[in-house]
Amino acid sequence: YDQGSRLTRTIQNHPRTVLLLDEIEKAHPKVHTIFLQAMDNAKITDSQGEEIDLRNVAIFMTSNAGAREIQKSSLGLGDGASVQKSKNKAAIENMFAPEFRGRLDAIVHFNKLDRAVMGKIVIKAVKELEETRAMKKNNIKISITEEAVNFVLKKDADANLGARPIKTNVKEMVALPLSKEVLYGELKDGSKTNVTVGVKDNKLEFLFS
Repeated sequence: YDQGSRLTRTIQNHPRTVLLLDEIEKAHPKVHTIFLQAMDNAKITDSQGEEIDLRNVAIFMTSNAGAREIQKSSLGLGDGASVQKSKNKAAIENMFAPEFRGRLDAIVHFNKLDRAVMGKIVIKAVKELEETRAMKKNNIKISITEEAVNFVLKKDADANLGARPIKTNVKEMVALPLSKEVLYGELKDGSKTNVTVGVKDNKLEFLFS
């Protein structure tokens, strides 16, 4: 109440910046009203009455509006992408006031994750594992076969839930077993630094060299 907000202080210190408002639909409607001023006049006023210049701030807002509607099956025939975009648009119109929507420069609709993209998320998560302190300290390099990627995706991988469950699967199925190998097993003494993740007998197999 009696202090400048973290938002306005940060923008004052970094006047040329990108402001990301994640899941804007969860904000109180009064927050939407505040950003009407920001989008109209390129400025915002803090609790002390001080105006903050936003002319060099790019504002991005993310929203899950339409996510539930997309998961519901549609009756009749139609192009999946166009139907999905229509549902997104209707959800945004129901959630945000016309004056708020009218001030947005653009609305970008994201499609559900397809299998190829989900596979890339698995590979990215494995690369991030390779970059962790424990792995880098032991110079461990990790590769994963296409068969293993598909095996990871079989475990509770739902395109409607996004990337988080996929990363959780990689943590449980790849990261935790390898951590044990670093502490107690094949990777403990540093003689082996290459790991290949494959599939054998319907489970992940780790080959060390």
